[in-house]
Amino acid sequence: MVYQFKIKLKDISKPPVWRRVEVPSHFSFFDFDKVIQLAFGWQNAHLWTFTDRKDMFGRETIRIAEPSEYDSEYDAPTADASKVTLLDIFGSRKSLTYVYDFGDYWIHEIIVEGVLMEDRAVAFCTEGRGTTPPEDCGGVGGYEALKTSFETNDSEVKSYREWLGMKNDETWDPNGFNSKDLRYINSALLMMRE
Repeated sequence: MVYQFKIKLKDISKPPVWRRVEVPSHFSFFDFDKVIQLAFGWQNAHLWTFTDRKDMFGRETIRIAEPSEYDSEYDAPTADASKVTLLDIFGSRKSLTYVYDFGDYWIHEIIVEGVLMEDRAVAFCTEGRGTTPPEDCGGVGGYEALKTSFETNDSEVKSYREWLGMKNDETWDPNGFNSKDLRYINSALLMMRE
């Protein structure tokens, strides 16, 4: 069995940033973290968690992450991501939240769009939209400032180009997701099974 998910970055629009992925139900949440990291182009350099928390101040009843010494600080007991499968959770629920980077606090809304009755060993990204924000850009506010700077070509654009490792004439496009990105993501996802 394979789950089809739409995973969308919360509070990002014009354009929205989302990916549609198909993931085998036997994948652990540790594997699912890798799928999301690859699909969005994150560097997996920060802490992450899966939760049913609706917003930053809501209480959670589910928390799936890599166990750590700080687990007692959360509302729900931490389930080890390497021991919980997608089927364990999505057999009875249709959504979950993935939070990446507790500083920038990127909230990803995960929605089950469908279930495919096929046997598959690998995950695939089938579609997407929007360029993922750069790591450590300051969360939604920093991302919006970066987009505005490139749109208006203001005085900050030069420092953004340097920070992103871009050439002086290069521009950054928030709409940049394309078929080349999709091929790259799927090549990386195929390597997960090796």
